[in-house]
Amino acid sequence: MSTLLEKALAKVSALPEDEQDAIASEILSSMADEEAWKRKFAEKRDVIRRMAQEALNEDDQGKTLPLGGLLYLVSSGHVDPLTEHLRRADYPDA
Repeated sequence: MSTLLEKALAKVSALPEDEQDAIASEILSSMADEEAWKRKFAEKRDVIRRMAQEALNEDDQGKTLPLGGLLYLVSSGHVDPLTEHLRRADYPDA
């Protein structure tokens, strides 16, 4: 067991039993969720690869924005430049 986990468990052990149970439930639930995500990703590996390749192809075709530019446009409320970029990138619904 790691030192950090030992410290955390020592603090938890000093709490009332109902609080210990609540923390234990959260930990177990989090670990179960993590395992479920791992299984889902493992089952969908081919789909994820295909989607990643599509994203790379769209980037090669100039249909993407740098993340910083996109975040700036969204945060500053500049919807029109974003819409214009989408139009230029051949998105007919933009």
